[in-house]
Order: sequence, then C-alpha cells, then structure tokens
Amino acid sequence: MNWPQCVVDWLVMRLYWGPFQLIKLIEWIACIVGVPLRRRREPTQVEGWRVIKLMQRGLLPVLALPKIDLRYGNGIKRLYVAEFEGGVELTVVFWDEDRPNPLLSILYDMFRAVLFARIEDVETFHITCDEVGNPSFIEFHGTYSGKAPYYARLPQHCSRAVPFEDFPLLQSCTSDSVSDEQNMPVVWVNTWNHAFGESNNNPQAAKRLRARVTFSITIQ
Repeated sequence: MNWPQCVVDWLVMRLYWGPFQLIKLIEWIACIVGVPLRRRREPTQVEGWRVIKLMQRGLLPVLALPKIDLRYGNGIKRLYVAEFEGGVELTVVFWDEDRPNPLLSILYDMFRAVLFARIEDVETFHITCDEVGNPSFIEFHGTYSGKAPYYARLPQHCSRAVPFEDFPLLQSCTSDSVSDEQNMPVVWVNTWNHAFGESNNNPQAAKRLRARVTFSITIQ
C-alpha cells in the first residue's frame, strides 16, 4: 500500500468535502433546535397492480443511492414511468443536486432556478425490450456515469446502451408468496450529479438499496 498517496488522497477528500459538510452540519443543528433550513417530506409508499406488473417484467429497477446523498437531502422525490411499445421510460426526480463545493452549489442552484425554475434534478433513462417483451438493454442518453466516482469534480454526461444482463438483480417479494419474488435490476447512482451505471463505482461508500417503491410513482 502506498501510504503517502493514501494520506494525500485523504487530505484532499477532507479539504474537498469539508466546506460542504460544514454547511450540512449547520443545517442539522438548525433542525435540532427547531429551525429547519430545508424540509424534505417523507416519500409515499406506493403499491398497486401496475407497479407489481412492472416488477414482474423487470421494468421497474431498484435505485441504489449513496447514503451521503440521502443525508444531504438529495434523495428521490418522484419517479415517472411511461410505458411504450418497446419498453419503459423512467424519469427520476431528485430533491436537489448539490455540488461538493458549497459556494459552487449555491451558485449552481441559483443558475438552475433561473434557467429551469426549479432546483430539483431530473434524470431519464430507458429500459428497452426484445421481440418477446423481455428486457434487453437499459439505455442512458447523457445520464451514464461511466467509471466516474461520486466525488468526481466534473463528471461527464455519457451515453451508453448497457445490456440488461450486466446489471445485478435483487429479489423483491411483492406479496407473502415466495412465487411472487421478482428479480429487479439494480441501477447505481454513482456521481453527485446523479449519473447512473450498472456497477458500484464507490465500493468504499455506504449505499442504500431501495428494494421497494418507497417514493411517489406516477405511471403514464
């Protein structure tokens, strides 16, 4: 192990994330004393036959988010699912998109508020099916992370159609019957700007698997 390089990497990470974590600490203290600076409503649990049908077909993925993103209030607000003949379009709405540098993050929020009239982050990808209706590819158009880690300063907006079998599968039981267990693809959120991938680019960071639909979902 290259100890000098490890020490340098540790110091760079602390200096890089330090100001951002300080802002979040102030927000946490404000919440403790009863003056929350930002509010995040608890997501609504949604179950239904259309959701179960999507799970049975492998068209509703499990989204794996870093705990740091959830802790800083950037979790999932809503998932929109639009079915079409060859698969589904999934649009994920995150509460926010915070840059690691707090000053740049504030400016970035102001820019998005003016340009898009919102601070939520909206990312879309597609699951396409073969001729018999089985998932074949998950397509990312400008939302693919590549090999970028969560703390990458300028993560690229990559595009790629990833074979469905490249994604790990997670069993989720839609009822009390073992026969109703479904294998759902795990899509990893790998970067702070919520780019997706088929593998975990941050094995050292804790992830939170959303095995069930624990956020508001709209199916069109």
